[in-house]
Amino acid sequence: PAIYTIGITMAVVASLETLLCVEATDKLDPFKRVTPTNKELWAQGAGNVVSGLIGGLPITQVIVRSSANIQSGARTKASAFIHGSLLLVCAYAIPKVLNMIPLAALAAILLIVGWKLAKPALFIAMWKKGQSEFIPFTVTVVGIVLTDLLTHLLTHILINALRAFRHTF
Repeated sequence: PAIYTIGITMAVVASLETLLCVEATDKLDPFKRVTPTNKELWAQGAGNVVSGLIGGLPITQVIVRSSANIQSGARTKASAFIHGSLLLVCAYAIPKVLNMIPLAALAAILLIVGWKLAKPALFIAMWKKGQSEFIPFTVTVVGIVLTDLLTHLLTHILINALRAFRHTF
């Protein structure tokens, strides 16, 4: 039962993370394309089954990769395939070199990408939309920075539930 509980929890968290990343990626896309979420979750599920069968880790959509592809001008799914292929080649061909990369350097890259995703101009734009948009946005950003992913997701769900409850009455 403990294994099933962990597996289900991981599946739910990974699915929620993917759906949040899909929403963010669709908003970043300069061509305003919309990702079919059902297709994305089916592909993630199939990928996770295969990954689990060969002893791999769970798969989710990653906002860092998606935003890097968008910022680089990528227009097709080939960019994600090439990105994944390069990761696979690096993981198998040069693992010792990859392990020599300081964690501080990787953290710096994540901070820069995070800064690009949450520029001060974005906070100003959310402020102009009103408190009903600004407060959940700010709480979500602070939740991501100060806690872990699961806590952030639960906070996000709670805020949206409270917003829906408030608008009901």
